[in-house]
Amino acid sequence: MPYAVQAELVQNRRLPQENYLLTFRAPEICGETLAGQFVMAAPKTHQTVPSPLLKRALAVYSIRGEYLSILVKAIGEGTLRLALMQPGHSANLIGPLGNGFDLTAGRGKTNFLIVGGVGIASVYLLAQKLKQQGDDVHLLYGARTAADLVMLEDFQSLDIPLFIATDDGSAGFKGFITAGLGDYMKACSSNLNFYTCGPEPMLKAVSIFACTQGIPCQVSVEARMACGFGVCLGCSVSTRDGNRLACSDGPVFEAGELIWDRP
Repeated sequence: MPYAVQAELVQNRRLPQENYLLTFRAPEICGETLAGQFVMAAPKTHQTVPSPLLKRALAVYSIRGEYLSILVKAIGEGTLRLALMQPGHSANLIGPLGNGFDLTAGRGKTNFLIVGGVGIASVYLLAQKLKQQGDDVHLLYGARTAADLVMLEDFQSLDIPLFIATDDGSAGFKGFITAGLGDYMKACSSNLNFYTCGPEPMLKAVSIFACTQGIPCQVSVEARMACGFGVCLGCSVSTRDGNRLACSDGPVFEAGELIWDRP
Protein backbone atom coordinates (compact mmCIF):
# COMPACT_ATOMS: atom_id res chain seq x y z
CA MET A 1 0.00 0.00 0.00
CA PRO A 2 1.53 3.35 -0.99
CA TYR A 3 1.55 6.32 1.36
CA ALA A 4 1.77 10.03 0.61
CA VAL A 5 3.86 11.64 3.35
CA GLN A 6 5.84 14.74 4.18
CA ALA A 7 9.18 13.31 5.23
CA GLU A 8 11.88 15.21 7.06
CA LEU A 9 15.39 15.00 5.62
CA VAL A 10 17.81 13.95 8.37
CA GLN A 11 20.99 13.63 6.29
CA ASN A 12 22.27 14.69 2.88
CA ARG A 13 25.55 12.96 2.08
CA ARG A 14 27.37 14.30 -0.96
CA LEU A 15 29.14 11.66 -3.05
CA PRO A 16 31.41 11.90 -6.11
CA GLN A 17 30.12 12.83 -9.57
CA GLU A 18 27.08 14.80 -8.37
CA ASN A 19 25.56 11.87 -6.50
CA TYR A 20 23.78 12.44 -3.19
CA LEU A 21 22.45 10.01 -0.60
CA LEU A 22 19.36 11.52 1.02
CA THR A 23 17.99 9.98 4.21
CA PHE A 24 14.43 10.74 5.32
CA ARG A 25 12.35 9.79 8.32
CA ALA A 26 9.39 7.99 6.73
CA PRO A 27 8.19 5.19 9.03
CA GLU A 28 5.02 4.44 7.07
CA ILE A 29 6.89 3.84 3.81
CA CYS A 30 9.75 2.00 5.53
CA GLY A 31 7.38 -0.53 7.04
CA GLU A 32 6.04 -1.59 3.63
CA THR A 33 8.98 -1.31 1.22
CA LEU A 34 10.34 -4.35 -0.63
CA ALA A 35 13.69 -4.57 -2.44
CA GLY A 36 13.40 -3.02 -5.89
CA GLN A 37 10.48 -0.70 -5.16
CA PHE A 38 10.65 3.08 -5.57
CA VAL A 39 9.21 6.38 -4.36
CA MET A 40 8.09 9.52 -6.15
CA ALA A 41 9.89 12.44 -4.53
CA ALA A 42 10.03 16.24 -4.62
CA PRO A 43 11.02 18.92 -2.12
CA LYS A 44 8.05 20.36 -0.23
CA THR A 45 8.82 23.81 -1.67
CA HIS A 46 8.24 22.28 -5.10
CA GLN A 47 4.49 22.79 -4.51
CA THR A 48 4.90 26.57 -4.83
CA VAL A 49 7.34 26.57 -7.74
CA PRO A 50 5.86 26.04 -11.22
CA SER A 51 8.80 24.07 -12.66
CA PRO A 52 9.58 21.23 -12.63
CA LEU A 53 5.98 20.08 -12.24
CA LEU A 54 6.47 16.38 -11.60
CA LYS A 55 8.02 14.36 -8.80
CA ARG A 56 11.02 12.18 -9.60
CA ALA A 57 10.92 8.37 -9.44
CA LEU A 58 13.82 7.12 -7.31
CA ALA A 59 14.69 3.63 -6.09
CA VAL A 60 14.69 3.00 -2.36
CA TYR A 61 18.36 2.41 -1.63
CA SER A 62 18.12 1.30 1.99
CA ILE A 63 15.81 0.99 4.98
CA ARG A 64 17.14 1.36 8.52
CA GLY A 65 14.30 1.28 11.02
CA GLU A 66 12.11 4.30 10.25
CA TYR A 67 14.72 5.89 7.97
CA LEU A 68 14.68 5.58 4.20
CA SER A 69 17.56 6.49 1.89
CA ILE A 70 17.46 7.32 -1.81
CA LEU A 71 20.41 7.84 -4.13
CA VAL A 72 20.03 10.92 -6.33
CA LYS A 73 22.21 11.90 -9.27
CA ALA A 74 21.76 15.61 -9.98
CA ILE A 75 21.33 15.65 -13.75
CA GLY A 76 18.42 18.07 -14.16
CA GLU A 77 16.42 20.69 -12.33
CA GLY A 78 14.20 18.22 -10.49
CA THR A 79 17.00 16.06 -9.14
CA LEU A 80 19.14 19.14 -8.42
CA ARG A 81 16.42 20.55 -6.17
CA LEU A 82 16.38 17.30 -4.23
CA ALA A 83 20.19 17.28 -4.05
CA LEU A 84 20.23 20.81 -2.60
CA MET A 85 17.91 19.95 0.27
CA GLN A 86 19.29 20.51 3.76
CA PRO A 87 18.59 18.50 6.95
CA GLY A 88 15.38 19.73 8.54
CA HIS A 89 13.74 20.36 5.17
CA SER A 90 10.82 18.18 4.12
CA ALA A 91 10.03 16.32 0.92
CA ASN A 92 6.76 15.00 -0.44
CA LEU A 93 7.19 11.25 -0.89
CA ILE A 94 4.75 8.73 -2.35
CA GLY A 95 5.58 5.07 -1.93
CA PRO A 96 6.41 2.33 -1.90
CA LEU A 97 5.50 1.93 -5.56
CA GLY A 98 5.95 -0.76 -8.20
CA ASN A 99 6.73 -4.46 -8.02
CA GLY A 100 10.10 -5.32 -6.56
CA PHE A 101 12.49 -8.23 -6.94
CA ASP A 102 11.39 -11.80 -6.21
CA LEU A 103 13.76 -13.02 -3.51
CA THR A 104 12.44 -16.57 -3.64
CA ALA A 105 14.12 -16.95 -7.04
CA GLY A 106 17.49 -16.55 -5.33
CA ARG A 107 17.08 -19.17 -2.63
CA GLY A 108 19.83 -21.78 -2.72
CA LYS A 109 21.52 -20.14 -5.71
CA THR A 110 24.56 -18.04 -6.51
CA ASN A 111 23.06 -14.62 -7.13
CA PHE A 112 24.74 -12.10 -9.43
CA LEU A 113 23.65 -8.49 -8.94
CA ILE A 114 24.73 -6.98 -12.26
CA VAL A 115 24.50 -3.19 -12.25
CA GLY A 116 25.65 -0.20 -14.24
CA GLY A 117 25.96 3.40 -13.13
CA VAL A 118 23.19 4.63 -10.85
CA GLY A 119 21.53 1.21 -11.13
CA ILE A 120 23.46 0.54 -7.91
CA ALA A 121 20.62 2.39 -6.12
CA SER A 122 18.22 -0.50 -6.73
CA VAL A 123 20.24 -3.42 -5.39
CA TYR A 124 21.64 -2.65 -1.92
CA LEU A 125 18.40 -3.56 -0.16
CA LEU A 126 18.24 -6.64 -2.39
CA ALA A 127 21.77 -7.67 -1.40
CA GLN A 128 20.88 -7.29 2.28
CA LYS A 129 17.76 -9.41 1.98
CA LEU A 130 19.49 -12.18 0.02
CA LYS A 131 22.28 -12.32 2.60
CA GLN A 132 19.71 -12.46 5.39
CA GLN A 133 18.10 -15.51 3.83
CA GLY A 134 21.53 -17.18 3.67
CA ASP A 135 22.17 -17.02 -0.06
CA ASP A 136 25.39 -16.45 -2.00
CA VAL A 137 25.57 -12.92 -3.45
CA HIS A 138 28.06 -11.33 -5.87
CA LEU A 139 28.05 -7.70 -7.01
CA LEU A 140 29.15 -7.04 -10.60
CA TYR A 141 29.32 -3.26 -10.96
CA GLY A 142 30.19 -1.29 -14.07
CA ALA A 143 30.71 2.45 -14.51
CA ARG A 144 32.42 4.89 -16.83
CA THR A 145 35.31 5.66 -14.47
CA ALA A 146 36.49 4.80 -10.96
CA ALA A 147 35.00 8.10 -9.74
CA ASP A 148 31.55 6.94 -10.84
CA LEU A 149 31.63 3.88 -8.54
CA VAL A 150 29.61 4.88 -5.49
CA MET A 151 28.47 3.13 -2.30
CA LEU A 152 31.02 0.31 -2.64
CA GLU A 153 31.74 0.42 1.08
CA ASP A 154 28.17 -0.60 1.88
CA PHE A 155 28.47 -3.74 -0.23
CA GLN A 156 31.92 -4.49 1.16
CA SER A 157 30.42 -4.34 4.66
CA LEU A 158 28.07 -7.16 3.62
CA ASP A 159 31.17 -9.27 2.85
CA ILE A 160 30.13 -10.12 -0.69
CA PRO A 161 32.54 -10.65 -3.62
CA LEU A 162 32.85 -7.69 -5.98
CA PHE A 163 33.69 -7.62 -9.68
CA ILE A 164 34.33 -4.09 -10.91
CA ALA A 165 34.53 -2.85 -14.50
CA THR A 166 35.14 0.65 -15.84
CA ASP A 167 34.99 1.84 -19.42
CA ASP A 168 38.40 3.52 -19.15
CA GLY A 169 40.12 0.87 -17.02
CA SER A 170 40.66 3.24 -14.08
CA ALA A 171 39.35 0.53 -11.74
CA GLY A 172 38.97 -3.20 -12.21
CA PHE A 173 38.29 -4.79 -15.60
CA LYS A 174 38.64 -2.43 -18.58
CA GLY A 175 35.43 -2.50 -20.60
CA PHE A 176 31.73 -3.02 -20.12
CA ILE A 177 30.61 -5.19 -17.23
CA THR A 178 28.93 -7.50 -19.73
CA ALA A 179 32.26 -8.15 -21.46
CA GLY A 180 33.71 -9.65 -18.27
CA LEU A 181 30.59 -11.50 -17.18
CA GLY A 182 31.28 -14.78 -18.99
CA ASP A 183 34.78 -15.20 -17.58
CA TYR A 184 33.73 -14.24 -14.06
CA MET A 185 30.95 -16.78 -13.90
CA LYS A 186 33.30 -19.64 -14.85
CA ALA A 187 34.74 -19.56 -11.33
CA CYS A 188 31.28 -19.70 -9.72
CA SER A 189 28.60 -22.28 -9.17
CA SER A 190 26.57 -23.34 -12.20
CA ASN A 191 23.41 -22.76 -10.16
CA LEU A 192 23.14 -19.08 -11.05
CA ASN A 193 20.46 -16.44 -10.74
CA PHE A 194 20.73 -12.89 -12.10
CA TYR A 195 19.28 -9.57 -10.95
CA THR A 196 20.17 -6.53 -13.03
CA CYS A 197 19.61 -2.77 -13.15
CA GLY A 198 21.28 -0.07 -15.20
CA PRO A 199 21.27 1.62 -18.60
CA GLU A 200 19.16 -0.02 -21.29
CA PRO A 201 22.04 -1.28 -23.51
CA MET A 202 23.48 -3.13 -20.51
CA LEU A 203 20.09 -4.55 -19.54
CA LYS A 204 19.56 -5.78 -23.07
CA ALA A 205 22.98 -7.46 -23.18
CA VAL A 206 22.53 -9.11 -19.76
CA SER A 207 19.03 -10.29 -20.65
CA ILE A 208 20.10 -11.84 -23.95
CA PHE A 209 23.09 -13.50 -22.29
CA ALA A 210 20.95 -14.90 -19.46
CA CYS A 211 18.24 -16.22 -21.78
CA THR A 212 20.83 -17.80 -24.06
CA GLN A 213 22.49 -19.51 -21.09
CA GLY A 214 19.21 -20.55 -19.49
CA ILE A 215 19.89 -18.45 -16.38
CA PRO A 216 16.90 -16.92 -14.55
CA CYS A 217 17.18 -13.14 -14.70
CA GLN A 218 15.09 -10.32 -13.23
CA VAL A 219 15.49 -6.92 -14.87
CA SER A 220 14.72 -3.60 -13.17
CA VAL A 221 14.09 -1.25 -16.08
CA GLU A 222 14.95 2.42 -16.02
CA ALA A 223 12.13 4.54 -17.45
CA ARG A 224 10.94 8.10 -17.14
CA MET A 225 7.84 8.15 -14.94
CA ALA A 226 5.40 11.03 -14.63
CA CYS A 227 2.86 9.68 -12.12
CA GLY A 228 4.15 6.40 -10.66
CA PHE A 229 0.65 4.87 -10.61
CA GLY A 230 -0.02 3.75 -14.18
CA VAL A 231 -2.35 6.66 -14.94
CA CYS A 232 -0.34 8.69 -17.45
CA LEU A 233 0.83 5.65 -19.49
CA GLY A 234 4.16 7.38 -20.08
CA CYS A 235 6.51 4.57 -19.03
CA SER A 236 5.48 1.91 -21.53
CA VAL A 237 7.68 -1.20 -21.83
CA SER A 238 7.46 -3.68 -24.73
CA THR A 239 6.88 -7.26 -23.58
CA ARG A 240 5.74 -10.52 -25.13
CA ASP A 241 2.32 -9.86 -23.58
CA GLY A 242 2.07 -6.42 -25.17
CA ASN A 243 2.92 -3.01 -23.78
CA ARG A 244 3.14 -2.86 -20.00
CA LEU A 245 4.00 -0.07 -17.57
CA ALA A 246 7.29 0.21 -15.72
CA CYS A 247 5.66 1.95 -12.76
CA SER A 248 2.79 -0.43 -11.99
CA ASP A 249 3.67 -3.71 -13.76
CA GLY A 250 7.39 -3.27 -13.06
CA PRO A 251 9.93 -1.87 -12.67
CA VAL A 252 11.07 -5.49 -12.32
CA PHE A 253 10.36 -7.91 -15.16
CA GLU A 254 11.61 -11.35 -16.09
CA ALA A 255 14.26 -11.07 -18.83
CA GLY A 256 12.36 -13.46 -21.07
CA GLU A 257 9.31 -11.17 -21.02
CA LEU A 258 11.04 -8.14 -22.49
CA ILE A 259 11.27 -7.13 -26.14
CA TRP A 260 14.24 -4.83 -26.65
CA ASP A 261 13.98 -3.90 -30.32
CA ARG A 262 10.73 -2.08 -30.88
CA PRO A 263 9.34 -1.97 -34.43
